[in-house]
Amino acid sequence: MNLLKGLILGLTLSLLPMEGNSSKNTSFILVSDRSSQWPKVRKQYIVKHPRCEACDSPKSLQVHHIIPVHTNPDKELDPTNLITLCSRCHLRIGHGGSFKTYNPFVREDATLALASGDRKSSEERARKNRLPNKPLEGKSRTPS
Repeated sequence: MNLLKGLILGLTLSLLPMEGNSSKNTSFILVSDRSSQWPKVRKQYIVKHPRCEACDSPKSLQVHHIIPVHTNPDKELDPTNLITLCSRCHLRIGHGGSFKTYNPFVREDATLALASGDRKSSEERARKNRLPNKPLEGKSRTPS
């Protein structure tokens, strides 16, 4: 069972919206060039950061890349580029409400949400700060 679980974790695939498609008819490109070390790094990060950094929930935790992997693959395993968020905060604060965007100020917005207890304001700020979630031209992964 552990071998199967490891294989599933090792085959992490992300679906990213293709540029120029409407939200009603969205096509996706497949990004499968994740580091083989990602499942281990993700697990270790959650052990060190076992609560959502925006709402303090210990449930439905996800490790969010502040700078998306497809934008800068070299930052995939960099712990300074990671933040633990619950699934709700991942979408609303990490991506400003849409996985087609990302919030480069997610760490600051999460800190404000946790300190103030006002997640709504941080979600609004994330929507204002969000950037298109698309790869930069010419960026490719360095094999690991």
